Amino acid sequence: MSAVVLEYHVREKASEEPSRFIKVWIAALKDINCSELSSKIDAFYSNNPEKMHRHVFDVIWHEVIALDWKS
Repeated sequence: MSAVVLEYHVREKASEEPSRFIKVWIAALKDINCSELSSKIDAFYSNNPEKMHRHVFDVIWHEVIALDWKS
């Protein structure tokens, strides 16, 4: 997550437009604190033990960000 925020601020400081990828992550996660995000990730793995192989960023993208964009 820090890399996303870092890229956003570096581009902003250089008066460059952040990539669409960065904009989506920033917009989707701007109102979620680290504790809430951690709870959502933990809940996903607890409710889906057969999907423990999924990477955390995959879970964040598909189960947190994509769900917010669909609603």
